[in-house]
Amino acid sequence: MLEGLDNLKALADNPRYSFLKDKDLSRIQKDYREINYPFGTVRIQTLASEPEGKLNEDAPIVLNMGKGRELIAVLDGASSQKPMYGLNKDGISGAFFVSHLLSMGFETTPEYKDLCDRTELSAKDIMIEMNKWIYGKIKDIEGVDYTDAATVPGMAAAFVLIDEPNKRLSLAQVADSKIAAVKANGEIILLTPNLNEKFDKETMEYVALLAKNFNVDIGHVRQIPEAKELIRLQLADSFRRKTNKVGGCGVMNGSPEMASNSLIYSEYIPLDGSISSLLLYTDGVDQPYSKDEASMQEAAIHLSNSYYSNNEKPFLEKGAEILNSDPKFEKIPRLKKRDDALIVEIRLK
Repeated sequence: MLEGLDNLKALADNPRYSFLKDKDLSRIQKDYREINYPFGTVRIQTLASEPEGKLNEDAPIVLNMGKGRELIAVLDGASSQKPMYGLNKDGISGAFFVSHLLSMGFETTPEYKDLCDRTELSAKDIMIEMNKWIYGKIKDIEGVDYTDAATVPGMAAAFVLIDEPNKRLSLAQVADSKIAAVKANGEIILLTPNLNEKFDKETMEYVALLAKNFNVDIGHVRQIPEAKELIRLQLADSFRRKTNKVGGCGVMNGSPEMASNSLIYSEYIPLDGSISSLLLYTDGVDQPYSKDEASMQEAAIHLSNSYYSNNEKPFLEKGAEILNSDPKFEKIPRLKKRDDALIVEIRLK
């Protein structure tokens, strides 16, 4: 079995993983970079939960869409709840595969060229077309069965299309990746919903009950085989009930129900100076800054203030230290020690 970053180059010669070929794979686990554009600056930070081990399942997209348009996006891969034999035999998770397939592979496709050639284009249009493309790429992988959502990997995602010709920002988002904005007057607002939040709370309440029943803390409950299996079954059930279902949350996994069930949040914002910057981030970013009973808006304000006031070290490394100092998961209830994290700042002129 192939494991870790050192083995990805070997996989690149396999047609299934051709999207890895000639790419800078050193950026996958840990990345800090800044890109300048006429509209402003894009700053990317990502940090794997295990920088020297498990592959980072979060991935950014920075992609020109033609005619003065730039797509900035964050992707948070989610593995299927059942084994994907076609990928697992190579030591690759469905979450890593689907997020990096899109972030690294889509720009070489006819579908990408078609989007660039469109006169009118929105972030939602791009998300829908990318989702269709994903279906064609993963439907025949051994272990995938679209009649059972638990077998299909997918992604939470947040897209911003900077559309200079039309002087607007176009947003699209599914699941629990987020977009926050800093207004010119300094006010911080969360622009996107989190349709996955109620399912996460349901899971954490169940895990807390199991920890109490087995007389252990949340950080160690999954070390008990019986409890670990009960949690696995609960997650699989939750996955089926929510994934692109009415009353659930949208997930980019190739299923057309993501769009047909109206699970994509979308919005237009004038590019008129009223917004000074945007933060796009995955749930692994705000986890260290989460507080009990805080609203999503309050959490976004706390995270944004922490991001902009941080001058000591890379922001994600500081967040990792917060989680590492809570080994029993008591201060910040969660299922695992740390998650992969990705944050992209768009600083507008």
